[in-house]
Amino acid sequence: MRKYYIDTIDITKYVSSYYDITEKTNHAGDSLLSVENFNLELFNYEDIFNFKSDNSIFWSRDILESYFYIYEDEFLIYSGLVVNLEVDVSKNVCNIETVNILNKLLDRTLIYISDDFYTPADTIYQVLDTNFLIEHLDLHSWQYSKNIEIDNNFAIKINYNLESTTDILSVLRDIAGLSGASIFFNAGKIYYWHNSIIDNAELAVQEIESKYIIGNIKFYNDYENIKNQYSYTITVATIPISLSDVYIAPESRLKYGVRSYNNFDLTTGKNIEASAGSVIGLQDIGTEKINITKNPIQYLEFEYDWSRYNFPLYINQLFKFSSTIASIEPTLTNTVFQIISIQKSKYTVKIVAMLILS
Repeated sequence: MRKYYIDTIDITKYVSSYYDITEKTNHAGDSLLSVENFNLELFNYEDIFNFKSDNSIFWSRDILESYFYIYEDEFLIYSGLVVNLEVDVSKNVCNIETVNILNKLLDRTLIYISDDFYTPADTIYQVLDTNFLIEHLDLHSWQYSKNIEIDNNFAIKINYNLESTTDILSVLRDIAGLSGASIFFNAGKIYYWHNSIIDNAELAVQEIESKYIIGNIKFYNDYENIKNQYSYTITVATIPISLSDVYIAPESRLKYGVRSYNNFDLTTGKNIEASAGSVIGLQDIGTEKINITKNPIQYLEFEYDWSRYNFPLYINQLFKFSSTIASIEPTLTNTVFQIISIQKSKYTVKIVAMLILS
């Protein structure tokens, strides 16, 4: 049974028939970090959510500072902070907006100096551990990505001293961006996934029952986030070396022009510094990033009857449709997609996914 709480107060009986969760990630461009948001409509019986009522749980407060929790059969599935609240007196309802609690925890200035070069995954672990956030790290995705980075022979160290003004969230985003990984939040956990997961796409693919699709499946291509050039600068034997490539994706550059990722300056003395031995590793990472974004990424969007077929859904999940998809859209038979956006309501879920294998 699902139960909802604001702080320690059980508000389950006030939840109306509508709620909405949005989770997103992005495999294109340079922004690879996303935050899980949650919007909820509540019945405002006896003005329990009205700031102006002395019967309200928010009575006498000047600011919103409440925690919001969702439990499923006593297991915590969402932990957030209430950031906005609006009461509609005419309809006697209250709409609240929350953000993942990690957003607040990571919105702090980072002060940390590495004692040596480590994989980006290990660096993320150290940052979270030092700031007492390690319990929020999903160790499965972290270990998977760490193994890939060890194979790539890529190492960094970071230098954020007492004069730093950079928050933890921004540092995590930068580390993910330069290493070609995705970092995102889900159910109070931080996931650090390398895009190399697509190399093993056949190994862990969820099958979605096609007959519960609602309406039409929409298709579109993303031309805005085409990237066909990587750009890193590192120090080798005291000399700054620029790393880029003109041999990968020549057809893409010819057709769309040169579209480069933002340069990552990882030279000696910068906040994030790459080891001199990271040249080949960075070239491999850059190549992998380009192979994903050198052409328009193909997306599909569809709505699903979640109430009739309730399967686990999460960002980066790989899936394909059941064989009955042939009668709806034959081109989707045995095609593998990866979820990049989930929007859940009480009975339906809207999914946006990108093409992985066809």
